[in-house]
Amino acid sequence: RVKKVYWAIFGTTLLYGIVFFIAYMIIVFPMALFATILSFLIIPVIYILMGFFMVIMFTAIPAQIFEGIGIGGGLNKSFRLLKGNWWSSLGLLLLLMLIYNVVVVVFAVPFYASMIFSFLSTAEVDMMQETPMYVTLLNYLFGAILLVGSFMTYSIPLVGMTIQYFSLSEEKDATALMKKIDAFGEAESDQDEEDEEEYH
Repeated sequence: RVKKVYWAIFGTTLLYGIVFFIAYMIIVFPMALFATILSFLIIPVIYILMGFFMVIMFTAIPAQIFEGIGIGGGLNKSFRLLKGNWWSSLGLLLLLMLIYNVVVVVFAVPFYASMIFSFLSTAEVDMMQETPMYVTLLNYLFGAILLVGSFMTYSIPLVGMTIQYFSLSEEKDATALMKKIDAFGEAESDQDEEDEEEYH
């Protein structure tokens, strides 16, 4: 009885496979291709939007700090300053983030080298044996250097975008920042002279 229905089942399965393959080629493959092409278009757009958000954030923070305004005021100031300067600010931020990442990699090299050394030194001896104390201390030391270095260098994009904020603020608002900086020392010395006169 099985021999009689075998070829019928085989033929049905083969026909099902052919139909499935054709349906896949007609429906699923173009959809997958479309999704792949769409993802190549959407992913860069997402990254650009994230970049614009970061530019807004890194421009709003100095506005909030130096002008003493709130979140809404900082965002408004950021949008106003960045109008017409989006791409240059985004390019600057990308350059600053690249510099930041390169510096972090420099801090990370000793840490990962010590981790590899630790793995290789324990693999040669015995996996059940404890890692030597000096290797553990080196791992902790280089891990601390990586952590401190990455936190310290995080100021690179923030300082760079703060300089961009002052540049755009000077360009748009004509705040005469250089005059304020030049007058800073004079105002301080005038105040010192007044204080000296009061005490005499």
